Amino acid sequence: VHTDFVPLAFSENRRETAPLAFAGYGFDIKTDSLSWNDYQQIDAGNRWVLVLLGDPEPEDPNSVFAQYGEPRHKVMVARDHNAAGVLFVAGPEFDQKDELLSLSFDKSEAGSGLPVFHIKRDVADVLLHDTGYTIDSLETLLNTTRKSHSFLVDRIMTGNAHVIKEYKQTQNVTALIRGTNPELNDEVIILGAHYDH
Repeated sequence: VHTDFVPLAFSENRRETAPLAFAGYGFDIKTDSLSWNDYQQIDAGNRWVLVLLGDPEPEDPNSVFAQYGEPRHKVMVARDHNAAGVLFVAGPEFDQKDELLSLSFDKSEAGSGLPVFHIKRDVADVLLHDTGYTIDSLETLLNTTRKSHSFLVDRIMTGNAHVIKEYKQTQNVTALIRGTNPELNDEVIILGAHYDH
């Protein structure tokens, strides 16, 4: 762990053995201006789904895809399609260095209901070996065509997620620095910050 893969903090603690599918960016979007469904070509039921991190416009923070690109959102979509678990992987355009996500709290107490891992690109490429694709080629294909391209993979995966949450007690800190200007001495400027960052 932390070398080839890492569980995500909101992963369900569960062992799953199931076949695999590649589910593009893990989108199921249907709005007036945008339609993209990575699950329409596959039955993800009781399968691990391999999903790219990010979206087809990684350089644009105002992308129409941005609100659908968060890992937790993608896991909820996978759960709605009855997936057994989710394997995230970063394409080179999203993250050239292929660094694993941090195992840190994502500000939500709610679990995802699925075991969830982030795996390295070379591990994903081994899983995709018999398909003729690599993560690099799939990311390029999706980003260029802006169309879904999902498929079943002839692999059986076993994943066992076990995340232990540690709870810490923190404190609030307050301080008052009195100004020296007698005309402005009764005025207060409040500065706020979080204890942990």
